[in-house]
Amino acid sequence: MLSLKELFHTEASRRTKEDYEYIFDLFVEFAGGKRLTEVVSVPDAVKNADYVFLNTLQPLIIELKQINRYDNTQSPESYFMSLVSNGEVKNYSQISSSIVKITPDSLSTSQWNHFYKKFRPAVSRHLDKASIQLRQSAPLIVRDSNDVRSGIILANTGDFNMPVDLMFRLTEYHCKKKWKEGQFGFVDFVLCLSVDMIKENELISQPRLLVRNIKDEALVASLQYIFDRWIHYVAEAMDAKVEYVVGSIVDPPLKVSEPIMGKIAFGAWHCASHR
Repeated sequence: MLSLKELFHTEASRRTKEDYEYIFDLFVEFAGGKRLTEVVSVPDAVKNADYVFLNTLQPLIIELKQINRYDNTQSPESYFMSLVSNGEVKNYSQISSSIVKITPDSLSTSQWNHFYKKFRPAVSRHLDKASIQLRQSAPLIVRDSNDVRSGIILANTGDFNMPVDLMFRLTEYHCKKKWKEGQFGFVDFVLCLSVDMIKENELISQPRLLVRNIKDEALVASLQYIFDRWIHYVAEAMDAKVEYVVGSIVDPPLKVSEPIMGKIAFGAWHCASHR
């Protein structure tokens, strides 16, 4: 199996889903977690989650889901350009012949809902499957009187037409809808990230986090720890140094190795919440 550094230097078409899962196994070990099956015996009928962290302030159960298929049917740009061409966009700015700026009021509510539901259905499918696995796994973990929180790491490992910000927006729409309907009771958080999409002068890894209840201080502190460990894991693999700079980023970007460029520097902690 490939290390993270070796993965970065391997042509994307040669990487497998198993390669990425091994990378996350190593990350979980780095962060002090374990495979859930290492901690408890799982009955055959249970569709269990992947990982458990008992070393965090709030015990965590985590299911890893990968968006690993390259969907070349439509990029976000082509989707919105087709709407513009058909005269379906109310307000937009023409940046160039092939680029338009779309704002929240550019589309109607029904148009936005259609986009979130239909643009990348794999996102919602993975979230739905993970919700079932988390619900079945939670009763297996008991630790004194502490409640266990559970959530999802949604990793884009192959769809290069879907940046992390877009994956996060699709995730946010689906989870908030499910929470409002009284579903996803065991999905307390979702961490969206991409291991790839490395461009010059751009972040090597850019996690985005959605938390159901931002007032759950123990959960938020535990997720800050996971976030911190992920950044250090990536940095260690690339022989880079982590520097936290509140409200700003390092400039110029840190050159970590050829041909990879990236900023291993982060501003203020950002966390979206359901309430």
